[in-house]
Parts: sequence; structure tokens; C-alpha cells
Amino acid sequence: MTALIHTILFLFFHVFVSSTFSSDADFYAALNKVVDWVQHDPKCVFNKTILDSETIKSFPDCETVFAIIVVNENTDLTSSQIKKYFSKLTWITGGLRVENSNLTDLAFLPKPEQFTFCFYCENYGVYIRNNSNLVAGFKLPAVYISGNEDGKKNCRFEVENNPKLNAGMMCNGTYLHTDTDIKVVGNLKNCGCTPDVVTENCLSEFAEKTYLAKGLHLTKLNETNQLIYLSNVNQITGAIDIQNTNARDLSFLKSIKNIDFPSVSSVVFNLQNNPEMTRFALPNISSINIPEGTKLFNFENLHPDFCLTIEELIQFFFRHKISFQNIHAKLCNETGKNSSDLMMCGFESMNKLPNNCNIILGDLRVEAGDEMDIVKLDSVYYLFGSLTIRNTKLEKMENLQNLANVAYF
Repeated sequence: MTALIHTILFLFFHVFVSSTFSSDADFYAALNKVVDWVQHDPKCVFNKTILDSETIKSFPDCETVFAIIVVNENTDLTSSQIKKYFSKLTWITGGLRVENSNLTDLAFLPKPEQFTFCFYCENYGVYIRNNSNLVAGFKLPAVYISGNEDGKKNCRFEVENNPKLNAGMMCNGTYLHTDTDIKVVGNLKNCGCTPDVVTENCLSEFAEKTYLAKGLHLTKLNETNQLIYLSNVNQITGAIDIQNTNARDLSFLKSIKNIDFPSVSSVVFNLQNNPEMTRFALPNISSINIPEGTKLFNFENLHPDFCLTIEELIQFFFRHKISFQNIHAKLCNETGKNSSDLMMCGFESMNKLPNNCNIILGDLRVEAGDEMDIVKLDSVYYLFGSLTIRNTKLEKMENLQNLANVAYF
């Protein structure tokens, strides 16, 4: 049998490189992406998977270093010891990860009194997470963190779960550049009210805002009536992260027209641990503009009844070629025609299938004796279920040539 099916399979799970490394191979793949992006002196590349008392001896004696610097629980150095090797350093192209470390401060970043130390982290980011000893009130060195000037590849700047850290000063313009996606949550103190950073305590200040330049990050929000303050937002540049809220859906973004996600391989749209969320319900999905590029979503630990409609899947997720890290969702129970005037049919058998179906719900099975009914599939564009063809006398499958997307979850 010659298969003439030209089907784009919509995958709900996607292999990706995240901000953490599961193996040395992942680390070197990320580092290669950094050094391949720009011209560099090989002598100024630091390619060690961790910064410790042995690897730091090979740290390049350069003003600009190309590296992903990893400080973690296996780092046997103090901040002052690290600083001795960083004394000449003024620019890091790549990124920094300080995770699960024993450091009490970040004073190893040089020249804290001057605005001269820079991260160029378009292809990685800065991650400061799960450091139990980073203390409240230490002064962050003056750091200029830059992504791509056109905003297409913003630098990820994430400061999370550092219980003693007063991280509020990490959110103002002294330390950050405009093309930076900020996530500062779970610390002793997080971002205060700033012009570009949305936080739970500052929602009322966004009542007249139409543009969010640093993404949308909401966490631990119980008073969902405050979400009305975001109803005028029509454009978001950066990642969307909504966690641990009582929001039921995203209908509060009723004016949204443009979402410009960063071009990164990590999650750019995260709905997680929102126990009351039963629907996606992002308004205006058919007219929302999203630039092409990598778009990894994560829908995880929502209400057990959380579901996606056919229209949402077709007009938003299929149209923008969205992939998922996790999708804890089911298909909403719908019948009849949707707003696109496409006919939906539940599948029982080929014999019982109507002739005018554009969308099939259920596992499509074509078996022996169904050969005469195969013409019923001529106008099928979308299948929400599995596809099985077995024990038939069919020689070709041109009747499925209009099938554009298959989603099975």
C-alpha cells in the first residue's frame, strides 16, 4: 500500500534543553550553542561543567570569557576565592547558574562599584536558585545583563527559592537591561513595584498598562478579582508564567493581541499548580499574533477537569505549532459546528461515520470491509485520537491527503 498522507503530527511532548543539565552532554551542547553564535578566542572559553578548586585553575585570563559558569553544591570555593580568578573579567558571553550552593553572597562578580560588568546571555541566561545561605541585604554588584537588541532572544534572569535573600534589588534598572525576562519568586523578598515587572502586590498599578515588556509572572495569587487590572494589556514581550493561583482561566487578558515569546528552548508559557483552573479561555485566539520560532508550553497540575476546546487547539496551538513539556488536559466535550463552521463527528465506525466530517473525535479505525467508506475521509482536516489502518485491500490512501493535524492525548 502506498501511503500518500501528508500529515503534520502535532506532538504534545517535546525534547528540549532546559536551564539545568541532566548530563555533561547537555552542558556541552548548550556551551557549543553559545560559542558558535559569536566570534571568540578559543583561549577565552571556559568549558568546565562545574566551578571548583580544581577547574578554576584553568579559568581564562581574559576580559571577555565565553562560558556557562556553574556553581552548585559541589563547589568547594568561597565567594572571595572565586573573585581572585575573576579580577580581570568584565564580560561573560553565555550565562551563570548558582544553584544549591553554599555561597552567602555573589561578591565574586567583579567591580561592584562600577557599571562595567556585563552578561551577554542571549543563548543562555542567569539562574540563581535554591541557595539556602544567600543572605538578605547583600549588595548585588552592578551588572548589565543583555540579550538581543531586537528582543527576539531575551536573556532569562531567574532568581528563585533563596529563602534568606532580599532579591528586590534585582528587579530595577540598575542591574538589568530592557531585553531581559525576569522571574524573581520564592525569596525572602521579591520584586517591588517597578514599571515593567508585574507582581501580585502591584497589579493595581497596571490598570492603564497596555504593554508588558518583561513578560507576565504571577504566583501565589489568591485574590483573583485583582486580575481585572490586566484587562487592558494588548501586548506581552517575554515569557508567561502563572503558578499557584486561584485563577479559573485566562479570560482576564481580554485585550491581548500580540505575544512575543523569547526564542529559547525552555518553557515560555507555564500554567502550573493552579487548582481552580478548568479552562484555557485565552480571548481573541484567532487574531493573536505570535512570531515564528521555538514555543514550548507547560500545562501541569491544574484542575482535573481542565480541558482545551477544539477551536483553541486549531486556532491557537495548531496554528502556532506549539509543543508541550507537559499537558495535563483533556478535550472539552463539544458537538456540532464550531466558529470556523467545521463539522465535528464522533467516531464509532466507518460505516456509521457521516459523509461531511471535517473533524473526527475518537480513535479512527479503517479495517477490512471499510474500503467503500474510505471516501468519507476526503474532507477530514483534524483528527483528535489515534489512526489505525489494518487488514484492508486499499492500495493507496489519497482520501487522507487533507488531514493536516493529528492530536492524541
